[in-house]
Amino acid sequence: MPIAGDLKLKFNSSHRAATATRKWQGNENEYKTMRTMTTETTTQDIWLAAVACQSGYKLFDLRKLGDRKLFVFEDSEGFQNLKRDYYWHQAKVDPLKYKRAIRELKALTIGG
Repeated sequence: MPIAGDLKLKFNSSHRAATATRKWQGNENEYKTMRTMTTETTTQDIWLAAVACQSGYKLFDLRKLGDRKLFVFEDSEGFQNLKRDYYWHQAKVDPLKYKRAIRELKALTIGG
């Protein structure tokens, strides 16, 4: 029995997310599957999240953690270096971009 259209599945965990897309190619036994894996890193620290945002890292997701929020970014070696620099008091920020990032993140946490 042929199935028309696309089927999208998402699997999420606290540190990894996989997205599989299956497209019907002709009959019910022919599917083409494309899988992409991304590794996530999370923080509750709004100040670290602001440093990451002003440094060009995109906020991947915002999750609830009880009455708090969890900021989710795509993990990379660069992000881990930024996090290290932040905690070692060596991160460099543009003050106005940092202020804007903090305001935007606060608006997301209060509004969501």
